[in-house]
Parts: sequence; C-alpha cells; structure tokens
Amino acid sequence: MGCCVGGHVWWKPLPLPTLESAATVQPDGAGQASVAATKEWRRHSVNANDAALTQLATAQSGSMVADDAPNAPASGGFDLILGAVAGSALGSSGAPYMLTVSAIDLTTVSQPWPPQILHQAFDPASGWKLSGTGPDYETTQIIPTTVPGGPGGALAGHALQFVACLVSQGAQIVTIRQSDLFVLV
Repeated sequence: MGCCVGGHVWWKPLPLPTLESAATVQPDGAGQASVAATKEWRRHSVNANDAALTQLATAQSGSMVADDAPNAPASGGFDLILGAVAGSALGSSGAPYMLTVSAIDLTTVSQPWPPQILHQAFDPASGWKLSGTGPDYETTQIIPTTVPGGPGGALAGHALQFVACLVSQGAQIVTIRQSDLFVLV
C-alpha cells in the first residue's frame, strides 16, 4: 500500500525479518533463555566460501545460559561463549584466520584488559565440525575470562561489552559480532 503526496510516492516499509518467534524460546529454571535457545543462536546460512560470527554472549562459568551479570554472586571469572558458522568449502579447509576478542568498559570508556588474539584455522583442532548433517560447518568456543581485580574490584558496577572480529589471512573473510551489555559485580 502506498501513499501519493505532491507527486511523490511513499511506500509503507516492509517489516523486519523475524529469526525466531519469542514463543519458541524456552527459559531455563531461572527464567533465562539458554544461549543455545536465543534467536541469534539459530543456524545461519552462509555461502560455501564464507563465514560469520553468530553469537557472542557472557555466561557464568560452566553455564550455557546468557547472563547480564556473569560473575554474580561475587565470582572471580565467567565464560564468554562465541559461535560461528562457515560454508561447506571453507569449514574444513584449514585456512588460517585471526580471532580478536576485546572488552570495552562503557562506564569509563576504556579497555579493562588486553584483547585476546587467537590464531586459529577452519579445521577440527579449532573446534569446527559439520553443522548437523552438513553441508556447512559450525563452532562453539567457550573462553574462560578472569575479572581484573576480582569480584568487588574496580570494575564492579561497570557496564561492559565484548566485540569479536574474525579476519582470514588476506582479509577475504571478515566478520564482527558484539555481545549484549553486561555488568560485573
């Protein structure tokens, strides 16, 4: 349906695509949706020679449940959960890439700890496996993270966010993902 005003036609914008209905996400016993059940964790399609970061979330150590306060109550660490997919030709190619994970303290607009730079490859040693019956590949990596200064330290009550970048050798594949905001205690 359009509207014509003074010779210009204004079109009603199309609705944004929905990845998954909220009704299909099942909360865990604590009322939080598990990382695996969030709408962003759904299988993503990529071209045969492409990859994409699909998830970046904080969780309490040993948990797969996304948490906005991942070190509560007063833990010295938490897990960062990173998900990615790669196309059928790339997923087992052994092609090298660099995965950089940075944290940003939005309260002080600073970097609370140095970025992690992981040199990996599209191979089983870096966690890549067939996605279900294939043909694409996927990986889920759990990165244990220590809270600088420990619980109750200088970062207590600060809002933070992670950013991850995957860049292949030669920069033919570049993908970036940011986590939801979280607070340390």
